[in-house]
Amino acid sequence: MLQIILLLNPIYVTLLWALELNINTDKSPPRTFLGKFMINAFIMFVCYLLYYYPFDTYYYYYADNFLCLTLLLLFPLYYIYIRLLTVDKKFSLKKHFKYLASSIIMFIIFTVSLYSISPKEHYDLAYNNDIEINGRLLFYTIIENITRIFYLLHSIYFTILSFIQIIRHKKSIQNYYANYEESRIKKIYTLNIAVSVSSVIFIIFSFLDKNFFIEKEHLFIIPSLIIMCMFFIIGLLGNNQHSAIIDPEASSENIPSENINPTQLETIKKKIEYLFEVDKIYLNKELNLWELSRLINTNRTYITLLIGNYYNKNFSTFVNHYRLKHVENLLNKNPELTNEDLANLSGFGSVISMQRAFQNIEGKTISQIKKKIIRSKFDTNQE
Repeated sequence: MLQIILLLNPIYVTLLWALELNINTDKSPPRTFLGKFMINAFIMFVCYLLYYYPFDTYYYYYADNFLCLTLLLLFPLYYIYIRLLTVDKKFSLKKHFKYLASSIIMFIIFTVSLYSISPKEHYDLAYNNDIEINGRLLFYTIIENITRIFYLLHSIYFTILSFIQIIRHKKSIQNYYANYEESRIKKIYTLNIAVSVSSVIFIIFSFLDKNFFIEKEHLFIIPSLIIMCMFFIIGLLGNNQHSAIIDPEASSENIPSENINPTQLETIKKKIEYLFEVDKIYLNKELNLWELSRLINTNRTYITLLIGNYYNKNFSTFVNHYRLKHVENLLNKNPELTNEDLANLSGFGSVISMQRAFQNIEGKTISQIKKKIIRSKFDTNQE
């Protein structure tokens, strides 16, 4: 009884999120695709139920290839979801099939080997350790082990790809926005960690003998609860996660064929310094690279290169450097200003953004900066 309850837990969770994400009125491409991911996971867990619960039938023979397919598709589907959150505007079979192709090929090979044996042979192989393995059974066993190794390598490969994609996106977004939402990136990281933890458990399950868990059903408790929690977290974060794509039309550039010369760079540099030091455009909370390039009437790529080469900063750090100086000026005039006031008056989107900028650029907290300024003013008055 305990075993079937534990096997049903992830089925309930994935079914819940599959319904919620597919019925939800917000039909954003990432959320809708995550719904399809949950349907795949739901089918996978149903197949696990048929595999691990000792039914006196051959049900699992017909579900085995579905388990293989859903397992092999799990991580490619998740990677496509990450791409929809970060770089791709919508799912396209033509564009994304390359991530699914190897899984489908491996599935076809596995299915051929599966249907080369009878349901009884398959059942005996799963439940009878004394069965003699030769001929078609040997062929099936070899393909099954190859599939397990393929799944192991596949899961590692797509998990690494997902982390690489998130890191690239974070770097890219910092070159376009000053007040970028780091909380969104952290949520995507959390999603990746949840999937990674689940992958470890799936790999352990796939390499351990079925009877290992059937004879010791209490061993199901920890992995079942972890998987249930991980998929609940994936669904919860995914349901509240919005796409963080940089508009491809806005970010694309028609770079002039001629190389920019030092005189042009110097002119652009003077314009940028005037806009920041005199006009104080950094006080605009919505300031981004496109707005700056419009004000200067030049190419966004040139601005990015100039900020990187002259100041050794990305766009976000460059803008926030000016904002931090403004915060310090405000504190010198009025040390009693609240963090909310400082953030609003300095162009930061939030107190969290301001705190993060102080920590990343100055290596200090706002409290430390305030104490330093108050101490400095006190020492000056003492003199």
